[in-house]
Amino acid sequence: MVEDSLSVLDNLKDLRWISFPFKLSQENLKIFIKKHPELEVVTLPSGASIKDFNSLKELKNLKALAVIDTLADYKTLLNLKQLQYLSVPMKFSKDNEKMEELKKALPNCKIVISEGFCLGSGWFLLIIPFIGLMFVIFSFKFYGKQN
Repeated sequence: MVEDSLSVLDNLKDLRWISFPFKLSQENLKIFIKKHPELEVVTLPSGASIKDFNSLKELKNLKALAVIDTLADYKTLLNLKQLQYLSVPMKFSKDNEKMEELKKALPNCKIVISEGFCLGSGWFLLIIPFIGLMFVIFSFKFYGKQN
């Protein structure tokens, strides 16, 4: 199924940016990179079973890489000197020694953590009660002045 969804992109020779599907395999990554060596931005999603990042070395124009879930092969990233942006998983960022090694090997690269503050549905859990409370307060103030 992943192969089918990726094969749709085979004719896009000018493709520069890809966010891979959830269940990306090692083999699919390798095949896709061979077909699209000009990629500049790559996102490897959570759920991807990528343990070896060596195929990323083929992407000579790779400027940005986001690894959402597991950074199993960070040693390969040390050789991607052209990277300008690298997003690493929260779990990986807690290993200070590895983070320092990445920063030292990639001095021109902005390294950030891929998890963190999100304006997702959790905010609705706070906003909706707040709006309801404001409605009640203003209703009392408005109706209180009429009586």
